[in-house]
Amino acid sequence: MDRKKAYYTLMIGSIAHYILYYLLVFSVIVFDYKTLTIAAIILIVLPFVIFILFAMFLSRLLVKSGVNKRSNKKLISLSVIAPLFCLICLGIFVERATFSSEKWVSEPSERVMIIDNFLHNTELIGKSLDEIVSLLGDPDENGYFADDMTMVYYLGPERSFISIDSEWLVISIEDNKAQHYEIRTD
Repeated sequence: MDRKKAYYTLMIGSIAHYILYYLLVFSVIVFDYKTLTIAAIILIVLPFVIFILFAMFLSRLLVKSGVNKRSNKKLISLSVIAPLFCLICLGIFVERATFSSEKWVSEPSERVMIIDNFLHNTELIGKSLDEIVSLLGDPDENGYFADDMTMVYYLGPERSFISIDSEWLVISIEDNKAQHYEIRTD
């Protein structure tokens, strides 16, 4: 096999691996609606670095062995375009998973995606009923787990590969203040 065929075989295999990896990572994030953590960001960024280092190594090796510079430019452009595409997808996901009161009230189907961001950034314990209602709107009156001592908000379908149940934000109230909260499934 000549060097040019070896170059293209290697590149096609690398790009296919790269695309399959990112499809897997993004499908896990989207299907599970997980909030991004440092570990998730490392999982997303590390292959960029590995792919770029691999592309640079392969590029230098092939330039030294006589493959033309046009092929080298294709390799470099692919190593830049693919990470940019993944970063754009990641940015779209982060925007969709960011909490705002307006989004909570106007898009109830998105609640399950933004609840982790809300709980991470908002100290719910100790807030008064009025503060909670101003953030989240009126609670669901006929939801599961509702009684006189709780506020219940429907979040959406359960975050799992096979969604059978629904998720609910259940806030326990004592002395007109939030004392405890949990996400429960029915």
